[in-house]
Amino acid sequence: MFDLAAKATGHMKSSKWDTVTGNFVTQIGAIDNICNAFNISLNKAVHFANPLKGDEAHKNVPRPSQVFSNPGKPSSYTKA
Repeated sequence: MFDLAAKATGHMKSSKWDTVTGNFVTQIGAIDNICNAFNISLNKAVHFANPLKGDEAHKNVPRPSQVFSNPGKPSSYTKA
């Protein structure tokens, strides 16, 4: 979780995010130290790459004009 967060904030390439990214990396180290102290093994086979583009996740998000707005009702869906 912290690895994914560090990659995501590191992708911002802004000095404003450097501290946040550093905090995530620090948390990864702290968790590793605790695991070592208690002889706990975490699966580290999952690696997250740095995102290529920031807009990839938003390409399939519908615009407000494409959505019926009925909050809390099953008919809140994307127009065909």
